[in-house]
Amino acid sequence: MPSWSRAVGSDGLELAADFLRFYAAQAESELAEPLSLPGPTGERNELSYAARGVIACIATEGVAPLAAQMGAALVAGNSVIAWH
Repeated sequence: MPSWSRAVGSDGLELAADFLRFYAAQAESELAEPLSLPGPTGERNELSYAARGVIACIATEGVAPLAAQMGAALVAGNSVIAWH
């Protein structure tokens, strides 16, 4: 039985891991707390992110594009259905 790295290729796995590391770092820095936005009349405005539900990720090119789609959806708190 072939290993996952042989089936995908080491370059595809490294690129997929890079995508997931990138999205994890972005989530830690940008999604952790609500962002306060200045209001023109003094009201208090906040920008926050919320999960939207189930996201379908379809990639035909390889593992790296699928990892990029899944990473973005997962760090935002969504569930993912993946098709490769």
